[in-house]
Amino acid sequence: MSKNQVKYIQRVVMLTFGILFFVGISGIRVSADTVARVFINSNQSMTSDRKVILTLSAPSDVAYMKVSNDVELKGIAWEPFRTIRTWILSSGNGTKSVYVLYKTKDGTALPLIQDNIQLDIPKSMSVNFDIDKGMTTSTDSRLVQLRFSFSNGIQQISVSNSSNFKDSTVYQPTTGVDWMLSNAGGLKTVYVQFQDGNGNAHIVKKTIFYNAPLRNLAPRTIIKGSNSTVFFIGTDGKIHPFLNVVTFLSWYPNFNGVRFVSSVKLQSYVVGSAVCMRSGTWLLRFPVSPQIYTVEPGCQLRPIMSPAEAALLYGVDWKKRVIDMTMIDLAFYHINSYSVANPSTGVVDQDSDGLNAKTEAQYHTSDTNLDSDGDGLSDREEILYWESDPNKTDTNGDGLSDGQDVIEGKSPVSVMSITKISNHTYTYPKGTLLHIGTNFFYINQKGIADHISHSGITDNEINAKFAVIPRFTLPDSETTNQGWINGQKDLIEYPTRSSFGNVLAL
Repeated sequence: MSKNQVKYIQRVVMLTFGILFFVGISGIRVSADTVARVFINSNQSMTSDRKVILTLSAPSDVAYMKVSNDVELKGIAWEPFRTIRTWILSSGNGTKSVYVLYKTKDGTALPLIQDNIQLDIPKSMSVNFDIDKGMTTSTDSRLVQLRFSFSNGIQQISVSNSSNFKDSTVYQPTTGVDWMLSNAGGLKTVYVQFQDGNGNAHIVKKTIFYNAPLRNLAPRTIIKGSNSTVFFIGTDGKIHPFLNVVTFLSWYPNFNGVRFVSSVKLQSYVVGSAVCMRSGTWLLRFPVSPQIYTVEPGCQLRPIMSPAEAALLYGVDWKKRVIDMTMIDLAFYHINSYSVANPSTGVVDQDSDGLNAKTEAQYHTSDTNLDSDGDGLSDREEILYWESDPNKTDTNGDGLSDGQDVIEGKSPVSVMSITKISNHTYTYPKGTLLHIGTNFFYINQKGIADHISHSGITDNEINAKFAVIPRFTLPDSETTNQGWINGQKDLIEYPTRSSFGNVLAL
């Protein structure tokens, strides 16, 4: 009898008899008419790819879930319940288990359930890549595009300009990346290493001739022609404009380092994308919408969920950090959101707050309004962070709205004061400089607070006036720093851009 047949019989038994018992790979019976279950890849018994699709079902009163490859679910945050979720299995061939824990709206946790699948990554792999779509043998730009092709089972991709992969950049499996060739003209070789789930490395190399321009201005020089626009010479050989003075001064203390060049010289460059505001400085607002955003590296905008979140992160005077930008500025940023919408699976999240329409309906909140009761605390914060009533402006009845409670450092659900930001709730944006006691910390690309010395602040030209003094103890995830700032200088001192989900120096 096949594994799929065994799993099918188990499901029939569960649905027929309706008794409470544990089924190792299918789920737990929780009532006569509802079953808490998780299936990997529609209950298949085997896969050759670590990336799988989870199909989940639960009783109608379930609102949250935790998903993990670890039976102890260490460090896993609660997330809104959804019926479809992509997932990455743990590495290495063999039997893989995915564990799911459900929690109801009243906080009751159901028994842990799991499903298993056999991961069988083939020993033989087909891998390849091309440079600039393979349509040319030479380029006038150091910045090229790499396109990857590979069979199932590849776990990560490393790219380097040297055969020993020194200073390589590692990517999760992706269709392509932008890549910077080594400096100086001549024949360039790019090396790509595809690593599969069996621990095997498959190396491919390709060459292209770089026609280096005859210019004497080094990358990262700041230049200006006869008009008022100042440009940053990127490592891609293009010049990138600063669209306004505020953006320029977020990167540099003054204009002393600007070099004046002739119009002829300026016209010899290709104009690239604009330089974005430095992360960790100003909060941005754009025309049409009152939404406030923080800036993260790579021209990424993260929405501030509510005035309460702004006050928690930046203090009660947070509005002094807000500046108004133009729609032209907005065109060079990418707006991130908390949305869980997925048209292919029918998941709806019209207000992009991370609560799907089903969850909003369970709480009788609006899926088109971030703050259904208008109390200054978003539905997301009330449901996932505070467990306050998203339909009642004053949950604890103290005469202050829930949002005002948080702004004043009080709990919206009790008479207690806030002393610590709970894990898996509010986080400081990447690129934020924190000042705690006598020490400074920089939130790195992983969202972890690294130590940074006073000289490190000076060397990276970080404006310490934007340092945030946290009002409350930070979550454990942010205070568990990984050491001192090291090897990130290009992503701290200089403007950055995003490419295929990666943050790169401009």
